Amino acid sequence: GLVAVQAKWHFDFQANTIKHRRVLSIPRLGREVRSHRRYQIYESQYQWAILEYQRLTHNAGLGKL
Repeated sequence: GLVAVQAKWHFDFQANTIKHRRVLSIPRLGREVRSHRRYQIYESQYQWAILEYQRLTHNAGLGKL
């Protein structure tokens, strides 16, 4: 899902009425992208997504120090 957002593929999975924000959740978007052969995800993109997920979950729990 994170790779799809970075590659702007999330626009392909939503109605034409909303184009300024993501409509599907990250896990749902990832599931949709993986079920279509049209979208290729490379090893470097997987590595980036893992690091980005770790960064997002780590920073979400910190709050203001």
